[in-house]
Amino acid sequence: MVTHMEFNVWEVKGKWIPDYTKLRKQFRLNKFNFSSDMEPENFINNNLIIGSEFFGEWFNNVKKGKAALVSGFTPSGNPHIGTLCIFKQMAYYQKKYNAKLYIPIADLEALYVRHTKQNIIKNSTLDLLTHLAASGINLKKSKIYLQSNNIDTLKKTYMLVNQLTKSELESIYWKNIGLPYTLSALLMSSDILLPLDYGYRSVLVTLGIDEIGHMKLVRNLAKKLKISNFPSVTYTDLIPGLIESKMSKSICKNNIQLSENPNIAAEKVRLAVENGNKQLYINLVKWFSDDSIDINNKLESKLAGKLVKELLDKHNMKYKIAKQESARIVDKLFK
Repeated sequence: MVTHMEFNVWEVKGKWIPDYTKLRKQFRLNKFNFSSDMEPENFINNNLIIGSEFFGEWFNNVKKGKAALVSGFTPSGNPHIGTLCIFKQMAYYQKKYNAKLYIPIADLEALYVRHTKQNIIKNSTLDLLTHLAASGINLKKSKIYLQSNNIDTLKKTYMLVNQLTKSELESIYWKNIGLPYTLSALLMSSDILLPLDYGYRSVLVTLGIDEIGHMKLVRNLAKKLKISNFPSVTYTDLIPGLIESKMSKSICKNNIQLSENPNIAAEKVRLAVENGNKQLYINLVKWFSDDSIDINNKLESKLAGKLVKELLDKHNMKYKIAKQESARIVDKLFK
């Protein structure tokens, strides 16, 4: 039985462990301190936020219109159902609390770390933004930018270079991390800290638990810069892969892409659950079912397939409607 996961922000080793107490202990996280003022949502009610830091401070500020939300993406692959878990939270905070949403597109990481061709980066950005809109995110009310074209991000990254030591970087990630990965980490840190320069008192970052290393770097840099309003963060439970670990863009056979044929996706999930991947079923129900379903039901494999089919059917319909608006934004980004 696997009792430990090994993480770096670009890879997860070991099976996905649903024991939140162990995860919080392993990564020294606080339990999510949700507020009684928060409007109900299944990811809150079902305890899908594994841990958090400084969330209460951010929540108080967002109600006053003085807090921002940052969630960046690398345009190097197709979003999958696990990514939708992050999208849902972004849409919730934007819609319910009018949080200013910043969406940096990590095109430099796609180009130099993942070696993605420029035309694919543009197409992936279009696909990403369309999926974001289909998930309920208002793109017109969001600040969307390419890291390579944002002078504020590049200036701040240059400044952060002087705050970072090689030993510190390697203690967070791994030895001999390399310059492309280092640049990606620093650009991400800049994106998270930027809204504080624009007058916001708090910034919230919604991350999967596997990205915890990034926040350690951001906090270390913030301390060195004497930034008192530390970024807040929530760490999210994710959807297990069909075969192993968590869903990932880089392992297509292990995920369900949002653009997949709903019938084919349903059959993949049904077979995965039928072959013993019960945690996949449990997490799908917790994230995406609006009904009260008995997770011990003997028909769980069929229910999992049905749930995914209905989810993708609805999402694909919204995707088609959102694509025109997303195309206009992408044309401006890449002009």
